[in-house]
Amino acid sequence: MANTTALDRIHAIPGLYISDRFSARDQHLLARHRISHILSVLRWEDLQSNRSPQCSSTAQDITGPVIQRKQVEINDDETEDIVGRLTEMTDWIRDALTKLHPYENANQESTGNGSWGHTGGCVLVHCNQGISRSGTVVVAYIMKSLSVPFVPALSLARVSRSLITPNNGFEYQLWLWERHGYDVFDRRVNGSSVTLVPNEAYGKFLDEINDIFSFADEERILLAKTYWSAEIKAKLIDLRRG
Repeated sequence: MANTTALDRIHAIPGLYISDRFSARDQHLLARHRISHILSVLRWEDLQSNRSPQCSSTAQDITGPVIQRKQVEINDDETEDIVGRLTEMTDWIRDALTKLHPYENANQESTGNGSWGHTGGCVLVHCNQGISRSGTVVVAYIMKSLSVPFVPALSLARVSRSLITPNNGFEYQLWLWERHGYDVFDRRVNGSSVTLVPNEAYGKFLDEINDIFSFADEERILLAKTYWSAEIKAKLIDLRRG
């Protein structure tokens, strides 16, 4: 069982870590693992209620350089759109991991096979519990960076943190992420400008979510969400069967 009270190192990706929000603000843990970048994937009110500092490039680390921070506000709800933010988040993680680590003696982090070769940044991804939202982002990064499908990517992530479990809506979106080559946007070029437009599958997903919340009263919204969740569960059964 993975240690859920600390920062869990993703063995498949040198320099990448996952945790809950409480471990993410433990200064000694951050210093011990020489975290240089933190990606917070949670609602703003959750971040504030835990008295974490504002997610920007603000000083937090007590022993080293400024920790670079990014927050992506996402609720842990099946109907939440996370796939539309995955390119933004995975690109940010990639850039952080490939930058030279700002700490001295940066090559002290093991790559997981006994060597000491990772000299890039060390990135912590966290949400409330380190299960669904941050788990989804970590799995998406493994998929994209190693060019592996969802199922083996999830298995690789769970080697490091067995609790990683995207909610059904997020899992369905990761299947979309896989099927469309880790990118759910089409690009329309007009002169020197490029506009990102949801591809057909992602656009259909967004339409379904918008339909749910088009009702005026909460009872009908809840009923629509219930029906949609049942449909997603049925789709996931088929997808998991292959």
